[in-house]
Amino acid sequence: MNPPETNDPLDKMLREQNSHIDDAGFTARVVSALPRRHLRFRLRPILLLAAAAIGSVLATLWLPRAGLPVLSAPALFSLDFQVLGPWAILLLVAASLTWAVIAAMRPED
Repeated sequence: MNPPETNDPLDKMLREQNSHIDDAGFTARVVSALPRRHLRFRLRPILLLAAAAIGSVLATLWLPRAGLPVLSAPALFSLDFQVLGPWAILLLVAASLTWAVIAAMRPED
């Protein structure tokens, strides 16, 4: 490996704490050549939130809220599927809807 040069002009410029390095318009040309963001990137969160809202409405209508068995400690520890099955389905639906909302709200890179 070669030792670093002691007379490097860029190193000298950076050490002087110069806040602007003249690039003869290079940065402006690169930024203007970048592709524009498409509309589909803005539609993604809207579509995901709409799907989560529709899923919430369907879950409210179709899941048997009144028929849920009472969740007690003995039923929980006995691992009875008749008691835990409906609760597991309810939790999976709620988790997937929450996941959809979180995915919709995440900023895109």
